[in-house]
Amino acid sequence: MSRQTINFLLDGTLLVAFLSLLWISVLLRAIFPEGTLAAGWSLWGLGYDAWCKIQFAALLAFALCVLLHLILHWSWVCGFITGRLTRILGRRISTNESTRTAYGVTTLIAILSILGTLLFFAQLGTRGPAGTLHP
Repeated sequence: MSRQTINFLLDGTLLVAFLSLLWISVLLRAIFPEGTLAAGWSLWGLGYDAWCKIQFAALLAFALCVLLHLILHWSWVCGFITGRLTRILGRRISTNESTRTAYGVTTLIAILSILGTLLFFAQLGTRGPAGTLHP
């Protein structure tokens, strides 16, 4: 399978994943009542909680497709950034494949670390009824 075909299929999958996530999000926001009031409501046999799980699965599928898209275009991303840095700094910056891979892994680790830290602080700040801490 050619690289163009893979990119086309991935972009099509990205579109479907995005539209699914968008549709489910609008469904949960506009069709169902607020989560605390949605008990007993259903659409096509699925309640609010089931639709939230489907929404999360759609979000994960979309995130995975975006990650694959970035991986397939990483050389272009690095070339674009080094081209801009070359213009700004006034000297040529060159990268090879191993340097680009290291940049990519470092960027991914940094993003995941930031997200993990935010989730950690959200966990610490979560309060239940009557001010009880989240377990």
